[in-house]
Amino acid sequence: MKEWLAWEGEEFRERCVSRPGEPRGRAQAPVARIEAPAEELMVALRAPGRAAQLAALEREGRGGLRQAALGYVELAYHDKKGADSAPAVRWWKEFCARGVKGSPGRVLDVSAPLQAKLDEELVIMDYACWLVQVRGVAPATARSYVSTVQAWHERRHGVRLAGNLVLARLPAMLKGMEKAQGGKRPRRLRRGMRPRQLAQGLQLCLGGGSKAEANWRAALVVAFCGLLRGKELGKGDASKSDFSKELTRADVSFGQRGGKRCACLTMRPCEKGKMGMQGKTVKVWLAGGGSHLDPVAALEELFRVDAVPREEWASTPLFREADGNAFTTRRVRAVVRGLMECGGEPPLEFGAHSLRIGGATAALAAGVPPHYIKAMGRWCSEIYEIYCRVSDAAVVRFGTAIASMDYEDFENEFQDREW
Repeated sequence: MKEWLAWEGEEFRERCVSRPGEPRGRAQAPVARIEAPAEELMVALRAPGRAAQLAALEREGRGGLRQAALGYVELAYHDKKGADSAPAVRWWKEFCARGVKGSPGRVLDVSAPLQAKLDEELVIMDYACWLVQVRGVAPATARSYVSTVQAWHERRHGVRLAGNLVLARLPAMLKGMEKAQGGKRPRRLRRGMRPRQLAQGLQLCLGGGSKAEANWRAALVVAFCGLLRGKELGKGDASKSDFSKELTRADVSFGQRGGKRCACLTMRPCEKGKMGMQGKTVKVWLAGGGSHLDPVAALEELFRVDAVPREEWASTPLFREADGNAFTTRRVRAVVRGLMECGGEPPLEFGAHSLRIGGATAALAAGVPPHYIKAMGRWCSEIYEIYCRVSDAAVVRFGTAIASMDYEDFENEFQDREW
C-alpha cells in the first residue's frame, strides 16, 4: 500500500492542497454547542389532550422550546452545526482569534452610531483582504466567503455583521483587487479520469491484497461506473456518520440482469431539491464484465477481503478506512490526486469529481443517449423523468460500455493550445 494512502491532517494539506504563502494552522475559537432538548420535556409538551398540553407549557415554560428551536436551526444545515464547518466560517474564526483578538460573534445593534458600523465594515474588509493576499484565494472567492460569514452570523446572532450595514466599500475593494491581478482568474481546470487511466493507476498503486486497498479499489471503480458525486461516495469532512443517509454494506445487492452479473446500490437522493427527502430511494445499477473496470468484481472482492458479519452490515460503511470510519470527500480527493500523480499527471487538475466527469465522458464516447446519461448520473433535469422511463436492462447494458470505453477527450489533449 502506498504511503500517500495514510496521509492525514496537516501532512495531507502540506503535500496535496497547500499553496505558497498559505498559513497551515486551522485553530478555531471555541463555539458553544446547543444541546438537543431534553426528551422528558418534549414528552411532557406532547402530552395527550389540550388541557394537559397547556398545563405542561405553563409548568415547564418556554426554555425547552427555545432550546429546541435553536437546535433545529443548526440541524437545517449540511453539517448539522449551523454551517460552523464551512471553510469561510472556519477562517473567519481564525482571523478574529489571531488578527482581531476578539470573538467571531461581533454583534452590533442596528441603531448603533454610523461610525461604529463603518469600523466594523473595515474589519470585514480586512478579512477579505487577508483571504486574498495571505490565503491566496481569488477575489471572487473572498466575496463568496464574506457572504457565507454574513449568513452564518445572522443565523447565530440574529443580525448581520456591522449592524446590517450595506457594505458599499467591500465590492469596490474586491473589484480593485481583480484589476490589480490583471483581471478575473480562470476557473481551475478539473479533468476527468479515463477508464484505462484509472485501471492502470489502481494496478500500479493499489494492487495489493490489503483490506484498505480493497476498499479503495471498490470505491473508485464504483464511483466511476456509477457516476457518483463526492458526497454520495464519502461523508463530509466534519460530519459524523449517519447510516440512514450514507452507503452501508446493507445497501448492496448482487444478481443477474440480461445474462450479466450486476450489483445494485440503494442510496438517498443527493441532487438539488431532493436532499431533504427521507430514506434511501435511489437505485444505482452497476454492470460487470467491463474490459477496463469491473465494479461488480470489485465489490465482490471487497465483501470477501474485508468481511463483516451480516448482522453488522447496516452499521458498517460500504467503503471504510482501517479504523472503520467512512471515507471522507477530502480523502477521496487525496487518493485520486495520488493516483494521477503516480501516472505522471498534474495532481491538482484532478479531484473527487473527476470520477463522475470521467464516467459521464466515457458514456458519451460510448454512444449512450444523453437522456440515459442524465438518468444514470442522477442530474437535476426533470426532462428524462417526464418523457422517458429508463429500463434496468438498458442501464446495465450501458454500464458495461462505460467500464469498457477508452477515449481521448479534446480538453486533455489540447488544453494548452490557443486557436
